[in-house]
Parts: sequence; structure tokens; C-alpha cells
Amino acid sequence: MNRHFQDSERGPWDFIMFGATFFGFVFALGGVTVASAGVAITGLIAMGLGLVFFGLQAWLSD
Repeated sequence: MNRHFQDSERGPWDFIMFGATFFGFVFALGGVTVASAGVAITGLIAMGLGLVFFGLQAWLSD
């Protein structure tokens, strides 16, 4: 695996925030499934943080 990100268009924060968005969605879905408000809210916060990051990144790149 190539560990050098110089040739990549995506930086390490893109991968970190994609993970936060994905696992936020999974936690939100799991929290709703087992009726745990705390887990669902935590998942929604993580998912929202990731989506805001990608939205700002797309907006600022134009």
C-alpha cells in the first residue's frame, strides 16, 4: 500500500471525516434500531460534522 499521499488528490482529513460520516450514519441507524437516544444523537452529530466538512470543502474549492 502506498503510504505517500503527495500524489493523491485527497488528504488524510478526507479519509478521517469520511470515516466519521460513515460511522455516524451507522451509529444513528443503530441508535434508532435499539431505541437508544444517546447513541442516535451521537451518530447524528458525527454524521453532521462530516457532512459540514465536505460541504465547506466543496464550497471553498470553487
